[in-house]
Amino acid sequence: MKELALGQKIGGRYELKALLGKGASSQVYRVFDHTEKKELALKLFMDSVPGINFIQHEFRFLSSLRHPNLIQVFDFGRDNSYYFFTMELTPGRSILDCCRGKSVDECSEKIAQLCRALEYIHEHDVVHLDLKPSNILLAEDGTVKLTDFGLARRFTGQSSFRLFGTPAYMSPEVISGQVPDGRSDLYSLGVLMYQVFTGQLPFEAASTEELIRCHLQQVPQPPQILNPAVTDAAGALILKLMSKDPNDRPNSANEVIAEINRMLRTDLPLEDERTHAHHVFFSRLVGRDKELTELRQALQNAAAGQGSCLLISGEAGIGRTRLVTEFALQAQLLDAQVFWARCFQQDTAAFHPVIQLMDQLLPLAQNFNKQTLATHGNELVELV
Repeated sequence: MKELALGQKIGGRYELKALLGKGASSQVYRVFDHTEKKELALKLFMDSVPGINFIQHEFRFLSSLRHPNLIQVFDFGRDNSYYFFTMELTPGRSILDCCRGKSVDECSEKIAQLCRALEYIHEHDVVHLDLKPSNILLAEDGTVKLTDFGLARRFTGQSSFRLFGTPAYMSPEVISGQVPDGRSDLYSLGVLMYQVFTGQLPFEAASTEELIRCHLQQVPQPPQILNPAVTDAAGALILKLMSKDPNDRPNSANEVIAEINRMLRTDLPLEDERTHAHHVFFSRLVGRDKELTELRQALQNAAAGQGSCLLISGEAGIGRTRLVTEFALQAQLLDAQVFWARCFQQDTAAFHPVIQLMDQLLPLAQNFNKQTLATHGNELVELV
């Protein structure tokens, strides 16, 4: 996938500032959002059927979850031959880099943050399936952020399952094609903890086939042998997480935090309903079925060439923004272009929301309305 030129805008509002990372089918850029006036991360995919399914899948999962230790996503869209979504910018390093040279106590606090994220997604029947250092970042304030839900699945007990994940961190049941659940992520957590505390992976092999055989059959060397700072209790917890049989592992990520607290005599918080109350959970919008149905019908009419204007009114705090945000997410996943303009009390410029919309629409108009731009281009440039 070819890198894009820095300085160009995606979706009419996201200016590319720097390439943060890339894979075979995607790229991540640091961008400046000219509508919200802030920096974000933007994940970009080529316009291909596998790419579309992949990015829609990841955005759908992340937009349905809100937790301080999960990366937050904002906008989904399409720009010419690319699909993209934006998310909060976490310029920090991976958990492995940040824990290098740190004490067991310091590393365990970061592990506990990760466990709270895992407990949260598992409570909502989501299994991540690709837990590894590059998908666990630390923000500048030290907050752990779990990212990259492209392989995530809802575990429903169905019998069919395809092989997913990164071999070095993959659980035996996933390798064997069994249905995963939250304990599959806990196996990967054990591999990650082994690596954090010893500086090396529990299994290293010359080939993927040999690596898979190790995960299925071999017991790793106790981590305290490689790092004497790791206590016998910590080593036992890591090896328990890496048990071949899921039934021999801890039942939940909260159990891992509880065990860390016992080992270190600390009081790291568990993920529970009281902490859930501080999160905004977006999976379902309750009590707005009638309004959402009307908005979806208007979208279908617009797609058929019958545009309309809908006004949503109500008292402050009644949920207007929440309703519009939910509808925007659904519309974006149906391949509709969504443009946002916001009117703030401190704005004094006349028609400022209109100018925000024009700023996003003009780059797209070059592709489908060149005559209008040729006739009125000079006047439009003066406005924006």
